[in-house]
Amino acid sequence: MVLGATIVLDWPGAREIGVCISVGSTEDVFPKWLPTLPCKCGGRLNLQPNDVIFQAAPLTFDPSIVDIFLAFSSGAALLVVSNEVKLSHTRLSESLFPCMASPYLGVTVMQVTPSFLSRWPIETLQNIMFGPKSTLRALILGGEPPPHWDILVEWKGGNVDCKLFNIYGITEVSCWASLHEVNLCHDKYFVNKYRLESVNPIPLGTALSGTLLSVRDTLGVEVQEGEGEMFIGTMDRVCLINEELMVNLELPLYRATGDIVKVDSQSGQLFYVGRKDRMVKRHGHRVSLYLVEQVANKYPGLGQCHCVWDSESGTLGLLLGSEGKCLEPAIRQYLVKSLPPAAIPDIIMRIPVWPLTNNGKIDHQKLRQIMLCKVRDNEEPHFKVDAVDTFHKLWSKYLGLSKLKQQDTFVQHGGTSFIALQLLSELEKITDHAVSSELIPKLLGGSSLQECCDGRGITVVGSHSHKLVSLDNETGKLVNLTELPDRIESSVCIIPSGHAGIVGCYNGSVYCVLLSSGDVIWEFPTRGMVKSSPTLCREGSAVVVGSYDQSLYCLSVQDGTMLWSVKPGEGSIFSSPCASSFTHMVFVGTLDGTCAALSELDSSIVWTSRLETPVFSSPALLSADTQVLFVEVAGTLHCFSSLDGTKIWNMNIAGNIFSSPCVVSATVDNGLKEMILLGCHNKSIYCLHGDGDKIAIKWTKELDSPIFSTSCTSSFINCVNVEDKQENTSPSSSKKTSVYAVVATTEGTVLTHCGFILPGNTNAPGKLPQLIGPGTTKKFPNANLSSSLSGP
Repeated sequence: MVLGATIVLDWPGAREIGVCISVGSTEDVFPKWLPTLPCKCGGRLNLQPNDVIFQAAPLTFDPSIVDIFLAFSSGAALLVVSNEVKLSHTRLSESLFPCMASPYLGVTVMQVTPSFLSRWPIETLQNIMFGPKSTLRALILGGEPPPHWDILVEWKGGNVDCKLFNIYGITEVSCWASLHEVNLCHDKYFVNKYRLESVNPIPLGTALSGTLLSVRDTLGVEVQEGEGEMFIGTMDRVCLINEELMVNLELPLYRATGDIVKVDSQSGQLFYVGRKDRMVKRHGHRVSLYLVEQVANKYPGLGQCHCVWDSESGTLGLLLGSEGKCLEPAIRQYLVKSLPPAAIPDIIMRIPVWPLTNNGKIDHQKLRQIMLCKVRDNEEPHFKVDAVDTFHKLWSKYLGLSKLKQQDTFVQHGGTSFIALQLLSELEKITDHAVSSELIPKLLGGSSLQECCDGRGITVVGSHSHKLVSLDNETGKLVNLTELPDRIESSVCIIPSGHAGIVGCYNGSVYCVLLSSGDVIWEFPTRGMVKSSPTLCREGSAVVVGSYDQSLYCLSVQDGTMLWSVKPGEGSIFSSPCASSFTHMVFVGTLDGTCAALSELDSSIVWTSRLETPVFSSPALLSADTQVLFVEVAGTLHCFSSLDGTKIWNMNIAGNIFSSPCVVSATVDNGLKEMILLGCHNKSIYCLHGDGDKIAIKWTKELDSPIFSTSCTSSFINCVNVEDKQENTSPSSSKKTSVYAVVATTEGTVLTHCGFILPGNTNAPGKLPQLIGPGTTKKFPNANLSSSLSGP
């Protein structure tokens, strides 16, 4: 017997390989059941020698063996890509569907997990994978429960050329056990039939050759109608486990799968219900995590979701993908009405990318870590917590309300005794105080929010004189003064509670100072000067800050404990990092030109890029955190994809740049656009606006001297509109609020320049309009302004 295939290796330096195996019998090399499986399935898939099969699974995951033998048994080509390509959905789609590339036109058969497929943006799935020019004709989903029917319809669109298969099986019985060709029109009958049950409506299909399927109850009796555990049996497709010997096994041999399956005797189909080990006990009630997912999936536009349970903390979480189109409060309101009280999640959160195991399945352990990190982040530091404000937030959270009305009642919006206990338990945890026993009767007895419940601003400034001062925003008077051991060049980072600030010092330490008294709460020493300004991350529970010792540190805001440290490049860190709560990533530039993206959870480096000159500017997030902007000192701006580091655009400005970009959304030509303000040593400030993968200069303003500091924006009534260059002098004639760009030069000049109009009405902050008038400049004699400005 001759087995042959062409293996295409898609990575640098690799080349196409032709492989042919000639043996008297396949049993001389492989177990007798292994060639049978791909031969039988190959017939169902109608495999031909001109097919290209993508091997998505690593060799440590058993479906990879099926991919290999599907190719060998049909003479098809097998496409193998490097892990580096697999990790980038952009590069992977280019490898799978290269259109005009040689030696093949594109993948025709692909076996992947649903989680692996969901890494692609919906636009890529619709336009490339299932697009009119796609070469894909057979997509096999397995290893996990199939996505909800609505998601499959959204992915596939109107494509009728590509067949969709649901494959089911376990490793212990040679991977594939049953196969179902999904017909989205015909299978909608099952969607409607089981819309009120926690059943995946995509059938598991019929047993493959040499396979036996049996659904049994807890007593081991075969189920003819209803639910039970799936057992997969065989006479000859036996995989020996641990120390098993074939002579000691009784045939047919059945293996327990741990899957709960529903038998529909009317149609003869089997449907996946959930895992036995995904049933948890919560406050004395049994909760199915799969039930939570199935109910949530029925909410329109929700997208992929996964339910996570942590037994130690008793936390139940629902994690949503970034592709969803609905808001978390609306989802919670729906779940409150649709789930038993014990099954309502404590936390609902979005994550940008689903973590996968090496086998391409959802990494539930990593999901649990992400959830617990979010829970810890939400536990505000106990400097001082406003109990009423916290109670308002928890009321909104547990009832899924985006707007609060003081006359609303708890029960009116679906509140139950179970939810009340959850709310008060979290309130006690955050405030660190016992809650009055009278509050539960009030919540459940119809009391309103107002009945259940029955500051001044400070600006902080550091200086080269070692002094950190706090000023009252209303009077300008000194509140307190703290003297640190050395010069202060970084800006102060105010923690979410507003009661303390964190700042770096030339002596190499990072300090947390109580703003009301000026007392130092904690100090963290690094091994080099700290000029970088701390930046909040982990939803405000931690800060990241760079040091001249070339390391980036993540510190707890509560006590300064180091959560992690990492060396992103070989240069010192001068610029301040930036963090995204959407991607849970931190971005930083170094003086050796390294641009790095790291996970805020564990400091793992997601991607890096090396620029030609040092980076003094802090990076800035664009396009809803999907892009990040780095600026090198030579004057070149580089925009990358925040998720994988793909270069989107770059632009050169004639002059050195030490100033960090300031990003503001503004209304231009009746549309909302993102504006980038940037100061340059050529004495000019630039206003740029982007449109997708393009960037253009909107205006420039030349000043009297080089610009080192970062621009900021402040909102005023009555300013000059740069579109028509006319000044609006009547306070009552304008319904829009204008935004001023505020820039300081190294010669001591402060300029305010109106750059764009924001929709809505914004109050002027503090007394700044009285200090510096709109559209004016102010000279500070003998001043060298190098620090970044911030609004009061």
